[in-house]
Amino acid sequence: MADSRVKEDDLDFSAFHCCGDEDLYPFRCSGCGRPMVFCYECDTLFPDLRTVAPGREVAVNSTHGHRPIFACPHCRHSFEYYFMDNPAYHVSFEEWRAAGFGHLLRSE
Repeated sequence: MADSRVKEDDLDFSAFHCCGDEDLYPFRCSGCGRPMVFCYECDTLFPDLRTVAPGREVAVNSTHGHRPIFACPHCRHSFEYYFMDNPAYHVSFEEWRAAGFGHLLRSE
């Protein structure tokens, strides 16, 4: 069975600019469903995929594993430091496209 979630390889990297060596993790907030992208190379959050601009106003905790890494800018849900290991944050292709972000996929 094919994986129905959006993964790094599915993204069109030309839309994302932060550190020049982008390693991107697409996900959704488990609180409000907002799709976002996190660059785990430089700890940059792209909280608004309508503009695909780094969220400079979003504080990212890069060093303290016992504290949340950041909060959703929409609903303030706190993400555990190792959130990328939690399947609750996976975003399906259906959810991604329904939010209007199909153009950020390589195959679209």
